[in-house]
Amino acid sequence: MSVKILAPLAACLMLLVACGPPPLASGDGWRQTDRLDGGMINFVEIDKAHAQDGAAYRKAAEQICTPVSDCFQVGFFIEGQPSPAGQFGSRSVFFGNGGWGPWKPVAVFMGTSRRFTTWDCEKVGEKDAPFSALCGAELQAQHDAMLSLASRVGWTTGCGLPQTDDLALVEQFLALPSQAARRDNFRKAYDDMYEPSKDGPDDPANCVTLRPQVEADAREARAVLRKAIKAG
Repeated sequence: MSVKILAPLAACLMLLVACGPPPLASGDGWRQTDRLDGGMINFVEIDKAHAQDGAAYRKAAEQICTPVSDCFQVGFFIEGQPSPAGQFGSRSVFFGNGGWGPWKPVAVFMGTSRRFTTWDCEKVGEKDAPFSALCGAELQAQHDAMLSLASRVGWTTGCGLPQTDDLALVEQFLALPSQAARRDNFRKAYDDMYEPSKDGPDDPANCVTLRPQVEADAREARAVLRKAIKAG
């Protein structure tokens, strides 16, 4: 084979090496163990010592799942936990075999929404948990209360129920300094429930049949918010 032919071949090989997939990422307390389809699906192992270090999860997600990447999801597994890393050749095969379900990742970060959609409150902890995880009985109760009162307020229009001071109670709760970090999340939860509720149930007859439960839920919700307001 002539030198004229060998030279272009060598150049092509060097280009392939240079343009190959980047090495798997790693950082303090975490390492990327595999990726599928060029990084659309990613698997990360968290050191046991950093299992409840929210910063490790966030930094891994930010480094792997940049806004300009093709990243769809990052799944997190604590060291020693069974992981799908190295077991699937593509995301279609991965999701065809149940996706995340059989593996139970302790956290999953969604690249499109830039947020964690899964967070194991027990294994990863409550301190750095995203609002959507609703970690802790108090936060869960307050979130449920917002939904219950949004439904009750909506039904004053949708079902003609008597007016209450529930909206004022909600606003008083949201104004608490202790709720500053969660205020937007709570307000969105309220609005998302209120909007469809103000049209009433699909079956108008449920305005009567479901009212006792709606009223009971609202009474419990008022007690939850008043307790929080009293505590400040």
